[in-house]
Amino acid sequence: MASKTKRIIFIIIFTIIIISAIVIILIPKSKYSDTQVKINNLEEISKNYPKNPEKIDFITHALYSTIDYNTNINPKDVKDINIRNDTYVQIDNPRLGTHEVSYIVDIPSLEQSYQLHYIWADQDNNNESGSGDYTDYASCLQDESLAIYPDFNCQDMFSIAAGTNDRVIYFLPYFDPLDRFSASYLIDSSNRLTINVSINDCSNQELSSIYKTVADTWLKENNITTDNYIIKYTFCNTSN
Repeated sequence: MASKTKRIIFIIIFTIIIISAIVIILIPKSKYSDTQVKINNLEEISKNYPKNPEKIDFITHALYSTIDYNTNINPKDVKDINIRNDTYVQIDNPRLGTHEVSYIVDIPSLEQSYQLHYIWADQDNNNESGSGDYTDYASCLQDESLAIYPDFNCQDMFSIAAGTNDRVIYFLPYFDPLDRFSASYLIDSSNRLTINVSINDCSNQELSSIYKTVADTWLKENNITTDNYIIKYTFCNTSN
C-alpha cells in the first residue's frame, strides 16, 4: 500500500514537472527579460492594463535603460519603483481604440523620479497610431516643479541625443497652433544653447509685433527668458 502511494505521489510530481516545462517552453520569453524593471503598483493603478504584454515589456525596458544612464548599479536590483499618487493619466480615444498613458514613478532608494509615456491599443485593434520610440518612452521629469528629490543631473535618451539635459528639449521645437510663431533650440560648437523664435507673419509691422508679444508670453510661461537663455528672433529672414 505504501509503495502504491509513493508511486502515485511520484506520478503526480512528475506530471507537474512535465506540465511546468511545457508551459515554460510554450510561453514566449520577452526579449527584454534581462533588461526590465518592475513597477510594483502598475496593475493596481492602471485603469485598463495594456492587453499587449509587449507594450509593458518595452516601457519597463525603457525605464531600465534610463535608470542605467543615471546610476552605477544594476537596475534589476532596484525593487522600490512605484507610480506616484495622482500622476497616472490615461486618455482614451474610442474612435481609434487607443489609450495614451503617462505617469511619474518614484524610487526612494535612489532618490530619483522618472516620467513614463506610452500608447496602447485595444486587444482587437492593432492601431497604435503615433506609437513609437518618441511616444513610448521613459524620461527625466519634464517639469522641474514636480521633483521631490535633489537634482541628480538626470540623463535620458532625449538629452543624450540632444547633447544637453536642459529641460527645453522636452517641449521644443514648438509650433503655435494658430501658426503665429515657432520656437526651436540650437546648440553651437561651444555647447551654448540658443532659442530661435520665428515670427511667421511679416505682412505688416503691427501684426508682427502682436505675434512677437504672443511668442514672448509663451516663452515666459515656460520660463524661457533672457535671464537664462540667448533668444534670437527672426522676422522675414532678418534676425534680432
